[in-house]
Amino acid sequence: MNNIKKQAVIFGGTSGVGRHTAIQLANEGWKIIIVGRNDHGTVDYIKNNTHNNDIVFYSADLSDKVNITSVVSKISQSIKQVDALFITIGTIQNKLLLTNSGMDTNIVINYLSQVWIIMAMKSLLRHGSQILLVGGLPFLVKHLHIADIDFKSSQNTDNYNANSVISNTLSARILLTMILSEKLASEQISVNIFHPGYIPDSHLSSGTAWYLKLMGSIFAHFSVKNSPIGAELVTNNKYLGLTGKFIDDRGRIVKLPASFSKEQADRLWKSTQPLL
Repeated sequence: MNNIKKQAVIFGGTSGVGRHTAIQLANEGWKIIIVGRNDHGTVDYIKNNTHNNDIVFYSADLSDKVNITSVVSKISQSIKQVDALFITIGTIQNKLLLTNSGMDTNIVINYLSQVWIIMAMKSLLRHGSQILLVGGLPFLVKHLHIADIDFKSSQNTDNYNANSVISNTLSARILLTMILSEKLASEQISVNIFHPGYIPDSHLSSGTAWYLKLMGSIFAHFSVKNSPIGAELVTNNKYLGLTGKFIDDRGRIVKLPASFSKEQADRLWKSTQPLL
């Protein structure tokens, strides 16, 4: 009998979707590696509430490519393969906030860092490994206007449109799912994006504008509270082999509008290459 524990690495696992998913997988007996800036007592909480002591935390600034590479190097010294890679990081900054490298934090955390993480983790992925990204409310996704991401965006705070940037990065994550599912198909590594439902302890930013908080509370009524879909995608056999899909909080595949085309995905990937 094979008693080897399955292993998940969760970037952004100290709150919200990531923490919720970590708890669910810990209850299933998985080994969990959580990566974030601060632990916030997450490891002790999960251990105490799931009686699973195989939970590890690594600290890293996930807005910095060098930090991401460094923390993945440390992870590689402790494990040799990853069954599930969850990237649940996200932020909503209603004003322009620059990273240490001078880039828009909304763009970096909500898209670019996620590409850096996947590229850095590639050596730990194997046939059958699953990559899961976090999407948004399907109703909103179906009405997104896809626009090119300006990675060298203006630093003019007077006309900064946070809503536009956040929408663009959500579109980008969906397009990223499409292009990577194609590129990784020959290695049998799946890539999907899911709407996690309403997670009460999500706090993307303490500085989030009041109207975004209001929208969040309204949209919460259209979502499943504490949906198990994140963990279920890697524990339920019916999702095995599924790739390149957007899945809602009830486990259903969401049909994307025609604007999410292969041409758009290729265009995004080409514009991302210089930053890898």
